[in-house]
Formats: sequence, structure tokens, C-alpha cells
Amino acid sequence: MTVLARGTLVWARGTLVWARGTLVWARGTLAWARGTSGSSVLYVRGLRKAEAGHHLAVVIPFRERFSDLIVFIPHMNKFLKKQDINHTFILVNQVDSYRFNRASLINVGVIHAKGLADYIAMHDVDLLPLNDQLSYEYPKGGPMHLAAPGLHPKYDYETFIGGILLITVNDFLKVKGMSNQYWGWGMEDDEFNARLGEAGLKVQRPTGIETGKLNTFQHIHHGPRDSWVCYDQYEVTRKRDRVTGIDDVQYKMQSVTNLTVETIPVVVLNVELRCDASHTPWCDCSKTTKKPPGRKRDPSEDRADVIAPLIRKWTAMDKEGRVTPHIPERQNEVSTLLQLLGERMQHLPPAIIITGPPSSGKSFVMRGVLESTGDAFVFINCIECYTVKLLFQLIILRITDVLGEKCADEYKYDNSMDFIHALRSILQGAQRRIILVVRIEVNTSCNIGKTETNHLRRIAFEILNVANFLTNYVETREGIEGVGSATEHPLGFCKYRKGVKKLRRVRAGAKVRGTDLVLTRAEYLCDMPPLVLPLIMRLQDFTSANLSVVFLIRTSCEKFKSPHSFPFPIQISFPQYSKDDLVSILMQDCPPGVEQHFYKNFLNLLLSVFYPACRNLSELRFLARNNFSKYQEPVVAGDVSANDLRRLWRHIEPQLKRAMQSLFLREVSSAQWEKLQEAGAVSSRRLHLELPLYSKYLLLAAYLASYNPSKTDKRFFMKHHGKQRKMLKSTKKEKAKSHLIGPKPFTLDRLLAIFYSIIDEKVIPSSNIMCQVTSLVTLGLLARMRTEDPINAPKYKCLLSFQLAKQIARTVEFDLLSYLYEFV
Repeated sequence: MTVLARGTLVWARGTLVWARGTLVWARGTLAWARGTSGSSVLYVRGLRKAEAGHHLAVVIPFRERFSDLIVFIPHMNKFLKKQDINHTFILVNQVDSYRFNRASLINVGVIHAKGLADYIAMHDVDLLPLNDQLSYEYPKGGPMHLAAPGLHPKYDYETFIGGILLITVNDFLKVKGMSNQYWGWGMEDDEFNARLGEAGLKVQRPTGIETGKLNTFQHIHHGPRDSWVCYDQYEVTRKRDRVTGIDDVQYKMQSVTNLTVETIPVVVLNVELRCDASHTPWCDCSKTTKKPPGRKRDPSEDRADVIAPLIRKWTAMDKEGRVTPHIPERQNEVSTLLQLLGERMQHLPPAIIITGPPSSGKSFVMRGVLESTGDAFVFINCIECYTVKLLFQLIILRITDVLGEKCADEYKYDNSMDFIHALRSILQGAQRRIILVVRIEVNTSCNIGKTETNHLRRIAFEILNVANFLTNYVETREGIEGVGSATEHPLGFCKYRKGVKKLRRVRAGAKVRGTDLVLTRAEYLCDMPPLVLPLIMRLQDFTSANLSVVFLIRTSCEKFKSPHSFPFPIQISFPQYSKDDLVSILMQDCPPGVEQHFYKNFLNLLLSVFYPACRNLSELRFLARNNFSKYQEPVVAGDVSANDLRRLWRHIEPQLKRAMQSLFLREVSSAQWEKLQEAGAVSSRRLHLELPLYSKYLLLAAYLASYNPSKTDKRFFMKHHGKQRKMLKSTKKEKAKSHLIGPKPFTLDRLLAIFYSIIDEKVIPSSNIMCQVTSLVTLGLLARMRTEDPINAPKYKCLLSFQLAKQIARTVEFDLLSYLYEFV
């Protein structure tokens, strides 16, 4: 390797290059080394007849558009090579949570391209040039707007300079770059046009292009735009910005990665933008949103307005299992889902991930929203699918049922490609949108890409999981129309650009109505082969149908993404219900004839007991329904006033304590619970072995004596036992042996001492107690051991199992675990 000094001339593959910085020659490749040690190296390959050493930096502002990127990079590389343009792709990826800021990302890209290139192309990732007459050469006469009005497939107005703009680095710095105040989509290019005009830079446009709007460019993007306007954004962004620019763009560079797509190098700048909320509060419109004046109203907003007045009313499932969308305490989530799904004639997003704790209304809200849209939807419970074949079979069966297609038994599901082929055949003539909802509970076994040790291989696996699928399946099988052979790359990428383009053309010409598919308990997908989950997430691309997959996840979805994962589904978070939310929801179950404030007092009392331990709405509704009749008993009898909360608490406290012991266990059904309450026999006694009270305490004392070391008796059964010294080694050793080596023998004196300590009432020593010990030996619950002095110092051993001992302790309301040495 040779390091050349600054200001020298370098001959590289027949091209004379002036070195304005430090150049490194390594194995026939000219490289630009910037910064100190540890900074990335940008490789400049394929240098041929560059005109006067000009070099183009294609700056791509980017966020979660990888399906567009894998088409864009190969196409543009081939297009620029035809024109002998020396170029480098710089992908500026916004990784923060603020709204997309195209202008700031371009500013960051130019900052990092200054030492590499002398002119840039501000290029949208979803716009592909098709006409070879569109020249990307150095713009000598001023900025060159290639996506000119009359050529761009969507926008046609005189001041438009977006899409693709070529400009020298010096001219870009002359106008101080682009404004940083445009968060969201649109208007930043119009403001930049005004800057160019004030600086005397006339924007040029191509001439002699006769292919028109349809054949000059290909616009490959089909997703929604962030066109929301909040605060005073509409008024401020319509004015000339004379303050912000490239010199004051606020950002943090998280990482610089050299990525390769089909052997084409791409420099990825992972950028975290900073927002000054005092100047541009519209960088985050999640709290306050309003529409710009004169904007056409979205149809989904009309449905949201219809739901809003009824949002406080609770409507349970009807006899057919359908749920109305009037869901309390989930107004924001309902509105968001309606906006994402759009109108019935709109295109569905490929995948949506809904996260939230158990019983937070995910399935309920999703079902209600789908009912209001009128789409066809399918819920799949993955707990029924313990093999991949059963999962595929269940999906096909449910979809054919909801669409009224032919019997699903005619299809085969031996592998993934057979499943895709069958699904395409079914959805080919579908007249409705389809939504597949998957209920997921992420566990540790679902860890995509964890086994990849090499950094680039891990990025390749996580970002191009669909490419991995095509590499394994499409290479040797038929089933996806237009997908050719897949060529595996050493880094894990594969070549399937032609297939993706074909799928896009098929999808663009398909009918826009579709079906919704719902999978429940999809955590079991994580235990299946690693390609099953990516396959389900990309069903829309593989089937060319208007099909959307919705994942309902109980925990965080971090297992499905990494900091380098670009194509990630839209994520909606359902927060945990607060105490006030639960009261508001449970108030909808107020029995008829009961005053609202009386039932609300009961709910507040109930939640004060159970809310720290249980926030599951279903369990709390079960507890409220089963305990309210006991709570109102003294009020109905006229013994207690409805406002006397202290006496009502004393009346209900014992029952709530018993309910706390069996929380989530559901030992009896609601009907059985009510029958026991009416009979006055509410109890947790399930023991079939009937014993006297003293015999039960004797058995518990024997169990404690058998499984607790004798030196711990002072600690458990004396009030003033003194300080305990910590003995970590011996304690750990004895705890490990406690229930594994079985019961130990104990003396009769120790048994009686523990018995008198744990029983609540005063018991006079008598022959009755000794007779019960003998009876327990006869019943086989205690065993008498052989000793040297069987008369004066007899020894016994407890033969109870741990489960039976807990059942006996429960019948006498004795907390056994608090007195066992192994559990403290």
C-alpha cells in the first residue's frame, strides 16, 4: 500500500486525478482516506474517462424505504456507468423519532461529500430515470433539474425543482444549503428554488426529451406521505427562511457504514437529527395536529369523527363474534389505524406491528376497526400451528372461507413456494382488501441475525431477509411470476432486481381491493424455521395482492429489528391502561339499578387492592363481577349506608384476600362462584382429606420440622430472636439440599414446640394432642423412626408432599411459604 502526499497527481487506471487530500493506493483501487484513524474509507471504483476529474456524489435522503433502495442502487449504477460518470452513493439515513427532514439530510450528505466530490445529485430514492438522454454530467452552466415539469410523472408546476437536482458543491455552499425547518413532506425544494434565484443561479432543465411523463421516469413509491401540518407550520414554511442552512444543521452521526448492494458500494450515514422545539415545534406532531387550510379531507377522518362521540360507550361482542369500533380509552389508536388502512379503494401497507401488554385492547381495537372498514379480515391463532405446514394450511383455509373461493383441500403446502403459489391463485380474483392479523408474544428464541458474527453479514441478513428467502427458494423453483434465478453473494445479498420490478408492475395493475389477514399468538412463529416470519411479513410482495399483515405483539418488538434494519413495518404502541382508564372502562359494566358513584367507589376499592399485582382488564372484570354482590350485601340489607366506605371495606376485605390468593388461577367459574356466595360457603377448601383442626396444624408443624434446619426454629417461631449473621456459603449449600434430599427426622418435643407456635389459639397440652399424633402415624401421614430411646425421645418424619402441605395450609389460612427456609 502506498500513501501519497497532498497536492500530487495520481495515475489510476488511465485517469489523471488531482489529489486534493490524502489518497491511498491499495491493490489497484484508489481510495479516499478522511479524518483520523477509525473513520470510514470510501472506495472510488471504475474510474475511466472522468472529465477534468469531476466526481458525482449521489446524495439520497432516506428512511425505511429499503424495498425502493434495492431497486434504485443497481438501476442508477448501470445508468451512470453508461454515461461514464464517476460516482459515489451516499445514503443519509434518518434514525431519530422526529418527522422526516429531507433538506437537513441533504445538508448532512453534502458536508460529508465535500472532500470526495465536486458536484452532487439530490436524488429521491423512488425516482428512476429511464431515458438515456438525461445527462448526469457536471452542470457547468448552473443547477440542472432533471425531473423537470412535464417530465416528472406526478408534479408539473414551474417552480418545482424536486426529485433530481444536479448542483456543484460550491453553488450549494454559496446559497448556504437548504432550510432546516421543513419537517414532514414537501415545500423544502420550493424554498431552495427561491435561494437559487436570489443568488443569481438560473435552474436549467433538459431539452429535446420526447418521452413525456410516462416513459421518462419511473416512480416506484406507493407508500403514504407525511403531509400532516401542526402548530403554525403552514404559515412559517410558506415564508423565505433566511436563517437556517448547511452551517447550522443540528445532528449527531451515529455511525458510518460501507454497505454493498449487488457488489455496488453504498456509504450509509446513520444520522440522528436534533430539533429545537422552540423554533420548529412541528418536528413532532404526535400531540397536536391540524390540517392545512383548503386541504382535502381524508375519508378516514370522517369515520374517526363518527366514532369519537361514541368512544366512551362500551359495546361487547355480539352473538356472531363481531365487535363495534366504539372502544373507550383507545381514541388515538383507533384514529391512527383508520388513517393507516385508509379508504376501501386505497392500497394497504404491507405490514403493521402493534405492541402492547396483555389485555390492552389490541385484538379488540383491531377487530372493531376492521369491522368499520368493511374489509375482509382473517384472524389466525398460531397456538394451533405447531408445524409450518399447519400454519400455511390454516391461512389458506381461512382466506378461502372468507372469500368464498374453492375448497382449500385442492392445494398443497409442502413448502413455502407451494404456499405462495396457492395464495396467489386464491387472491388473483379477489375483489376485497385482505388483512392478516397475527397475535405475537415475542420470546428469546426469536433472534434474527444473532448468529452472524461478521458485521456486514449481519446487516445483510437483517436488511435483506427477503433476498435470503429468494436465494433459498426461487433459485430452483417456480411460483412467483417474473422472478428469475437468484445469485448468492458472499455477503448474503442476492440478485433479484428484475423479479422485484416485475412484482411491482403486477401489483400496480392489480385490483386495489383486498383482504385482511389476522394471526393470533404468533409468538410460535419464532420457534419455526427462520424464514417463516420474513415470508409472512412480505406476503404482499410475494402474492402481488392488496394484502396486509398485522402483528399483535405482547412485548417489545426489538427482537425483529436492529439499528441497521431499514425495511421495518409501521409500529403502533398500545400503552398500559392507567388506573383511571380501568375505572372508566369497568364503569361500563355497572349493573342496572345501581348508582354510578356507588359502583365507582367499589371499583376504586377493588383496584387499590389488585392494581399493583394485576393490570389485566379481563381478570379485573372477572374480579369485579364476582365480588360486587358481596360488597353490596350490607347496603341491600340496610345495615350499612352506601357512603360508609370504612364499614364496607371491613365487610369485603376477607373475600378480597381470598381472591388475591387465587389471582389468575380461576379455580371456579363465575357461575360456581355465585352459587357458593349464595350458599354462604365461599371458601378455598379443596382438600378431600378431612382432618380435625389440630391434626392439620400438627401436620404443618411436622412438615416444617422435616424441611427446616433445627437451628432456624428460633428465627421463625420466636419474636425476639436477635440479629442473624449472614453465612452465604452454608446457606446456599443447605438451600440447595432442602427439598431434594427428602424429609428429615425430628423429635416429638420439637414437633409440639412448633405446633404451639403456629396455632392461633391457646391449646392446653393433653392426651388428645398425643392421640392425634398417633392417628396421623396410622393414616400414613407421619412415620415413626427407630431410635435408641423410643419412649422418652421418639422421632418422626413427615410424609406429606409439597402440594398436599400447601392445600392443608390454605384450608386453615396459614402462609406456609413464609415459614419454609428454602423460600425465604
